[in-house]
Amino acid sequence: MESPRRGVHQRGARRDAGVLWFEASDWRSNADKESELRWTVGFTGRQALAAPIQRFFHNVAPGWNRPIDWTKQLPAEPVFAVSYDQRLLRTAGAVELQPHVGASLGNLLTEARVGLSARLGRDFHLPRWMAAGDRPVTWALMSDATLRGVARNETLSGTFFRPSERVTLRPLVTDLQLGTTVRWRELGLSWTAHQTGAEYVARHGPHAWSTLEAKWWPGR
Repeated sequence: MESPRRGVHQRGARRDAGVLWFEASDWRSNADKESELRWTVGFTGRQALAAPIQRFFHNVAPGWNRPIDWTKQLPAEPVFAVSYDQRLLRTAGAVELQPHVGASLGNLLTEARVGLSARLGRDFHLPRWMAAGDRPVTWALMSDATLRGVARNETLSGTFFRPSERVTLRPLVTDLQLGTTVRWRELGLSWTAHQTGAEYVARHGPHAWSTLEAKWWPGR
């Protein structure tokens, strides 16, 4: 989401947007390769509840608050995408290298991507589920560099089934990540810093943010 100055939408800036989606995936792994097929469906607009959720979290930390004019957000429409990603797992000493490729097709996102991840930690090939009796605590440091060739992004390209404001995409975008993960049995906690290059022509600098993610693997 882009935050306009003083709460007023600026000419040439992307439209503020909220997307609420649901995702299912088929994930497969062996000793030297991982692959994942994902199906994503959702919707944009006020029904995505971006405005009240953002206000709630910004009220928790008012010092970080920046005004957003949600009266100018992307209108409502259904979104969908099918994505496939594959990673090769190559161990070099204490580091695991993961060359990866992938693609997405849909009105939510249409792109191809290629990149390289590096991971330092214990139990490199531990699957996403963990049976009782396996090592209870694992940790890892992770970095990633990805180049994306983007043909469509709903929050930038505007709605697909109805007219809306849109911005001109940059066809090539870089993504950089650095983070850490700690896992205790079926519970995991990850913090990741992200930097995405300018995604559209009117933006000239990168966008930086961080994510905190909690996961639960209920079993195989």
